[in-house]
Amino acid sequence: KGIEYVLDRLNADWSNVIAFGDAANDLQMLEHAAIGVAMGNAPQSVKDKSDFTTKHILEDGIQHALRELKII
Repeated sequence: KGIEYVLDRLNADWSNVIAFGDAANDLQMLEHAAIGVAMGNAPQSVKDKSDFTTKHILEDGIQHALRELKII
């Protein structure tokens, strides 16, 4: 619901979202996002539903994904 609130406020949609998740409660967000990124520490079920799997959160996984995806 948080992302939907922000998207509404920014007049944007899910095609503008890169979502990061590491648990089953993140699956809906990862599936709706243009790019769903599973953290390396996520269970396999989350990784299977994501577009990209990055390194573990303690290994700077978000930074790694942003670099691999050419965002930074």
